[in-house]
Amino acid sequence: PFFSYLSFPLSPSACDRGKTKMSDMETSDIDVSMATSDSMLSASRRDDDEEEAEGFEHSILSGGKEDGGALSPPLSHLPTIRATTAVKGRKAAWPRPAAVKEELRALTRLFHERHLLESASWASELLLYCDDEEEGGGAGVGGALPPQQRYYQPYLTDPLADKERDHIMYARTLLDLRQYRRAAHALSRLESNLAVFLHNYALYLSGEVQKDDAPEGVDTPNAEVVEVANRLKRRRKEGKLDAFGHYLLGVVSRRQGKTGEALMSLTTSLTQFPGLWAAWQEVSALATEEDAATKGVVMSSFASLPVHWPSSFLDAHLCLSVLEVEEAEERYSDLHLHFRGCPLIKTELAIVRYTKLEYEESRKVFEEVLAVDPYRNKSMDVYSNILYVLGDKGRLSYVAYNAQKYNKYTPETCCVLANYHSLRGEGEKAITSFKRALRLDKRFLSAWTLMGHEYLELRNVSAGIDAYKRAIQVQPRDFRAWYGLGQTYEILRMPFYALYFYRRSASLRPNDSRMWMALGKCSEMLDKVEDAVRCYERSLSIRKGSPDPLLHLSKLYIKQKREDKAAPYLERYLAVQAELGVENNETYEMLKVLATFEKNKGNLAKAEKHARALCEYAMANREGKALLEDIERLRSQHQQEGREEEE
Repeated sequence: PFFSYLSFPLSPSACDRGKTKMSDMETSDIDVSMATSDSMLSASRRDDDEEEAEGFEHSILSGGKEDGGALSPPLSHLPTIRATTAVKGRKAAWPRPAAVKEELRALTRLFHERHLLESASWASELLLYCDDEEEGGGAGVGGALPPQQRYYQPYLTDPLADKERDHIMYARTLLDLRQYRRAAHALSRLESNLAVFLHNYALYLSGEVQKDDAPEGVDTPNAEVVEVANRLKRRRKEGKLDAFGHYLLGVVSRRQGKTGEALMSLTTSLTQFPGLWAAWQEVSALATEEDAATKGVVMSSFASLPVHWPSSFLDAHLCLSVLEVEEAEERYSDLHLHFRGCPLIKTELAIVRYTKLEYEESRKVFEEVLAVDPYRNKSMDVYSNILYVLGDKGRLSYVAYNAQKYNKYTPETCCVLANYHSLRGEGEKAITSFKRALRLDKRFLSAWTLMGHEYLELRNVSAGIDAYKRAIQVQPRDFRAWYGLGQTYEILRMPFYALYFYRRSASLRPNDSRMWMALGKCSEMLDKVEDAVRCYERSLSIRKGSPDPLLHLSKLYIKQKREDKAAPYLERYLAVQAELGVENNETYEMLKVLATFEKNKGNLAKAEKHARALCEYAMANREGKALLEDIERLRSQHQQEGREEEE
């Protein structure tokens, strides 16, 4: 389908609340200048007001303000987050595998006691694949952790929590049953750090459930975050707040939009307890937010964060989140040396290769993961995207059947089923599956973006724009949604709006040649020839063997009657097409243009070569022969003139 190549990989999970989400970022106050009303769509069928269009164009190309928010800067200064700058030099010294195993066992127990299920799953899975001392003893440096580095030891032996153990066990049972209010009430009079954390965490989760149950289209904040924050601050003032309490304070502060307080609490938590994976994920989510001030504060604070082996996962995760794929692949490969065969790390490596558009390689890695962990559900929507792009109906059908059979009520399964229906051309069923995914999780980014693509396949432009808008509200750094909006407005023949959205997608993914191709085409539609040339050349510099920018540069110069500029690009285009074994109408049209140009320039040998190549096409055989006759006539004329000069 027309939009199938937009199915790009998704960001890893940034939450720790008992079920996997593709993003746990709060909706940012962003106005993306979208138009979903009928009046806007009808306006696309008539000429835009010239004065308004010129003003909008100027704001895009020069960088301006709209509704108090910064628009994208000029074309040559598109911004990007440099994760490598923040994590450069952050190389943790790894202890021996025995010490890592001891720590992971302790982390699994502590996370499970506090109902941090995603973190507990992370630690326990790594524990299974940690190199044994005999096999991987060389992977670490030094011996076991010294006593001062066993930061988790005091949390394992809490006398006050031991006295309250019966109440805590009862409350944890209620948490497992998702009866959060009852759990909070059962712990309301207890004073141990474990009980206080579980009490406030249960209140927070209760507020999240109420928030998720709000009617569609109603953005309801978590009603409990203010009370939880006040309780934790009072305990911090008394000097009784432990690392897990600081982590929870960071979470609720971030939900309130207090980035500075959130970062301070998370840094304190990680300083006291550097293995707290949930806190590392919150820091990563802060570092990839759209707000420039937030990003600057977080990036500058990386020096104060502890360098312990779990921080290596943050560094790799951060590089992948901001699409620095080469650095991400290197860091995940290093982690794989310490946890050989771990499905969690191999899944991230598969996503890295998918981001690099290496679909077959990514597919192989996913299949290796499923061979070890056949009922794995996390990131299977990404695997289904790969099968969709490759057009493998049989394998996608098998994956969808297993997902439906064993993990029916998860958003990942719903997206797998949606991809299956979409590949079969059942667009309405695909949209129904996407809507089911969103009923399970309103902030499941993949469902919003892919549903936008599906609506456009069905030519429901208004619904498609709305889906992309919701995707951007969930994750403002989702370049797929920005790119989809650009394509939508290009289809509606509203190039000024399309240019704005393409620029946003290119700023988020500057090393993707397709972003620059889209910008070049849009600039060409607006007769911005110099901008179009720069975009096509940027695309060509990223993918040197790609024929598309060569063809567009050639056509652009031919349109301007500058065949001398077009000729080098035409020759490179024809060479690439010959190497790929591709023959189409564009090939013989360009051969004809190049042969005519060389003939008029007097390069008869080159002109003859291209004309003979043109004769090989049945559709252009007559034109090729006519060119050969002209070349032969010119050659005879030149020979006659040469003899006359000699005489």
